[in-house]
Amino acid sequence: MPMTLNPFSAATDYPSMLRKIAAYHFAIATFVVLFLWWQVPELAKAADRVPFTVEVRGNKFPFIVILVSLLTAFISRTIKFHDRLSDLFGIRQGFDVHSILIPMALAVGVQVSVPKIKSMFEKRKELMAKTFYAYASSGPEKAVIDRHYITIALDQWSWYWIVLEGTGLLLVGSVVLAVFGKFAAAYVLGGAAVLGFWLLSAIRSQCARYALQQVELIVDDSERCAAIARHFGAI
Repeated sequence: MPMTLNPFSAATDYPSMLRKIAAYHFAIATFVVLFLWWQVPELAKAADRVPFTVEVRGNKFPFIVILVSLLTAFISRTIKFHDRLSDLFGIRQGFDVHSILIPMALAVGVQVSVPKIKSMFEKRKELMAKTFYAYASSGPEKAVIDRHYITIALDQWSWYWIVLEGTGLLLVGSVVLAVFGKFAAAYVLGGAAVLGFWLLSAIRSQCARYALQQVELIVDDSERCAAIARHFGAI
């Protein structure tokens, strides 16, 4: 699927979500690096030593600024930085169990106990593949339920990861500014990061709502319910 130039276009599958995250990472990284270049004379002098410049609407910026932003975006895309953050803080693990697997198990009549929840955490990926993604995959012609619900959930997650990575960049920039004694500027980026944390909470709530909609559609079929119940019963 060709990449659209519209920054607000919806992510319709996993590759388009990764492209969208990388594009916003580059934009936010450019803002943070430019802010540091503007606020910290020592960094500005170091950047100005590179003879190449980039002109944007009549304003010239050191090439190194764009290079650093491109490098961070490339690294983020290559290692799937949002996935690494998710693994570190258990973001997706907790969401999958509490917002998808437990509601789905209850919906198909499976008794949810503490040992069962523990097993859900241990076998989360296997269960998600067999009970959720088997019916709600974003891949072409693989979805059983209406793709509209899959697309809006996927796009909502793309914004979550964008805000998560952007918040991390803002925090790093704030720390750098504090190290150089630019505390007022550090508070500006720190305040933006606090707003990012608030947005993460709001977006996650929406993700949970969309996930529940998908679960309701998946279990709205007796054969699927029976198959899902067997998968839960096997753990």
